Amino acid sequence: MKEALYTEKMAGLYNNFYCKSEQTCMQVNFLVKLFKKHKARKILDIACGTGRHAIALAGKGFSVTGVDASHAMINQARKNASMLDCQIKFKIQDIRKLSLKEKFDAAFIMYGSLAYVKTNKDAINALRSVARCLKKNGLIIIEDDNPWQYIVTGQLKKKTTEEIKNGKKRLVIKHVNRLSAHNNYMDVKASYNFYEGKNKIFTAKDKGYASLRILTQNDMELLLKLSGFRPVKFYSSFNGKAFSKKTHKKLIAVALKK
Repeated sequence: MKEALYTEKMAGLYNNFYCKSEQTCMQVNFLVKLFKKHKARKILDIACGTGRHAIALAGKGFSVTGVDASHAMINQARKNASMLDCQIKFKIQDIRKLSLKEKFDAAFIMYGSLAYVKTNKDAINALRSVARCLKKNGLIIIEDDNPWQYIVTGQLKKKTTEEIKNGKKRLVIKHVNRLSAHNNYMDVKASYNFYEGKNKIFTAKDKGYASLRILTQNDMELLLKLSGFRPVKFYSSFNGKAFSKKTHKKLIAVALKK
């Protein structure tokens, strides 16, 4: 695995620092509204990470199963659920070949995880794999970042630094970004520096660049249709704003299984 973030060493820090920077409450409320609208109770959380969405949804009475390709993330998710006495099934699985005996009312893929599935063949296989796990008219929700706004205006920075604090502890994340000229990939390499007060405890670095596919609304719509879904609506944020020329910070797709 190239990315240090998804290893055993980083799983605890990811859970305690990285996830805290996400607006989990807003995201979960957005999901719950859609689940209630479509009468979905049995939920599949794909690329579940350390289980923050799955655990929050279970706390609201949903039946949730979480899957992730990272052993470290699943191990941490199981620990988190156990501490809160949440009855959630967590499984180590690849989105391209999900093997689940159950059928779900809805599935969701958060945090731009579909961007890691780069080729059309793999993306269609992944979404078809999800479709096989859903009941008829099952719901799928996919969140993806939309960096085109920064790319086309020349605002994409080659290097960025982010600092996340938790009391006297802090995690400093540095990213190196580059674009692949021959395709619509953005290559990202990161390093993570963990401090307690002024003392650096350790540094973890990616072993190489991770390539992420930049998905436009047209790309997403076509992939969904080719995978057996009927796109319903595209949002730009978790506050319910529709995706448009003016609001396009994120690309959140909502679709139903045909």
